[in-house]
Formats: sequence, C-alpha cells, structure tokens
Amino acid sequence: MAVDHIWDMLPVDDDRLYFTGNSGGGAQAFKNAENMDGCGVMPSTAYLPYHTEPSNGDCFILNGAWDYNRYAGARARKEIGKKAIHRIVASADIRTPPIG
Repeated sequence: MAVDHIWDMLPVDDDRLYFTGNSGGGAQAFKNAENMDGCGVMPSTAYLPYHTEPSNGDCFILNGAWDYNRYAGARARKEIGKKAIHRIVASADIRTPPIG
C-alpha cells in the first residue's frame, strides 16, 4: 500500500498524520483515517462512506457551490459533529451554471 511505503521511506510524524483526497479519494481519506488512526481528514468534493466511523481527529470538508457532493459533505459534517468544519466555496457568479 502507498501509505506503508511512505511510512517506510519518509520520516512521518504519526501524531500529525492527516488524509486528504478529492471525491472518491476524499471518501477513502475518511476510511484511511479510521483504519490507520489518523489525526484528521481534509477531503474536498467528498462524502462520508456508509459504515465508516467519523475520524477522532479534526475534519475540514471543502465543497464547491455547484459540487455534486455538497449535500453529502454537509451530512458528513453533521455526523462528525463539532470536530468538523464544512465550507462551501461560492463561484464568482452563482447564476452561472457549471460547465458539462
């Protein structure tokens, strides 16, 4: 696994281990923090996977105003409680729909 390789090759401080990712990678960050006793999670455009215990550490969830996971990010914040912060970044013009 990539994290094991990092632990073996780099001077990682276990007391400062945070996980991050985008979308499905953000969901995996929640799982990694649960399974590897991380200090926290910093996912973007992400969701909290079902049957995942929220991180014991801090959590900073970032979503865009047009993000398809913005409500899932809000749900994750609610489930995690006071140790989580959820921020939605508004676009410059909220009347402009997303491209694609």
